[in-house]
Amino acid sequence: LANYLERSLFPLRLLCYTQYELLTVPSGSSVDSDSCLRRFFPFSKAKNSQIKKCLHREPTRLLIGPKIERYHRKISVVRSAPTSLDYRDYIRETWKTDMEPDIPVIFVLGTGTYDPAHEAQTYQDIMQFDFVDSYFNLTLKMTSVYRYLLSEFPELTEIIVINDDAIVNATALRRVSTFSAYPVS
Repeated sequence: LANYLERSLFPLRLLCYTQYELLTVPSGSSVDSDSCLRRFFPFSKAKNSQIKKCLHREPTRLLIGPKIERYHRKISVVRSAPTSLDYRDYIRETWKTDMEPDIPVIFVLGTGTYDPAHEAQTYQDIMQFDFVDSYFNLTLKMTSVYRYLLSEFPELTEIIVINDDAIVNATALRRVSTFSAYPVS
């Protein structure tokens, strides 16, 4: 896993080492997002209306919400496709039971050909947003998740994000999530 992450992040690390100005954040009370987009994506042919949509300024409508208590400080979010019921069932049968009730596990989906209403009613661990679930909407999916969780769970300090096809060691994950190098004040 570490080797995979090293290889995946290498281009970004190289870019940050060679063009360190990409890491600087403009000071001041406001940042002009349009100029930032033009700076980092100079060859984009996106029109102004597309840029505004790209920034995800508007909240995405929640179609199905999970049924979990609002007092949790940690939540595990599993990114899943609507049709990946087999992955979700496998997770429910294996490591999900080792995480709960301390760290609830919820599955986040967009829309597709599968209707998860019955599954959501049965397990109460589905969060579905109103957009087509696709690779290109992954940023929208995660932005929607963060916006929802941070507004609905006032005590939340950690969001653990996992793909549904990942192999998870729940014991190790629980141990790592209890370690805090930077205490929350």
